[in-house]
Amino acid sequence: MHQSRFRGFPVEVVKLHHEVLLPWCRSRRSHAPCQVLTLDHHTDVLDSGLTVPGFDFSDLAARRAIAALRHDQHLVFALKHGVIAKSIVISHYKFTPYDCAGLEVVCDQAWPPMQTMLNDPAAFRPFADRVLESKFLEKMLAQTSFDWSRPFILDVDLDYLLTRRALAPQDDRVLQSLLAKAQLITVSLESDWVRLLAIK
Repeated sequence: MHQSRFRGFPVEVVKLHHEVLLPWCRSRRSHAPCQVLTLDHHTDVLDSGLTVPGFDFSDLAARRAIAALRHDQHLVFALKHGVIAKSIVISHYKFTPYDCAGLEVVCDQAWPPMQTMLNDPAAFRPFADRVLESKFLEKMLAQTSFDWSRPFILDVDLDYLLTRRALAPQDDRVLQSLLAKAQLITVSLESDWVRLLAIK
């Protein structure tokens, strides 16, 4: 895990997405549980079935949980153990239907099917290019219970960004507001997925 400040923003960088549980627990020790807004390419396995009675948000407890978790299982784990109050995910695809109190996953229904991305990336590019544009984020946030007036963590899995163009939105008002208002920003590198999914 790497701690830094990006343009003055508090940022924690981890290798794998479920490892953000550690900085979330550190934040939880000094703050009430808050909402987490996650930007992610897809949601996969969400529940490991792992429960830890008396989970205390310590580094040791978080690291033990991380060792038993994979993929996006930390979202449900964090909800069940009071690390966070709500998990809102803006995703390209929802692969695992899962019902959990406090968990919301929204996808843009206009996105082409996964096979299009694999077989015809050029047709997919216009959709991937706009994932940080204000108009897109506003549309997706409007489908959730995200509350701008409440504290939140902004959580970004880098496989959400499939093209270089996506990194430079023409209208970044919403993104800048999210960055400025987040009490913590977590970024997971997920290098293997980024390499496999990137549209050249």
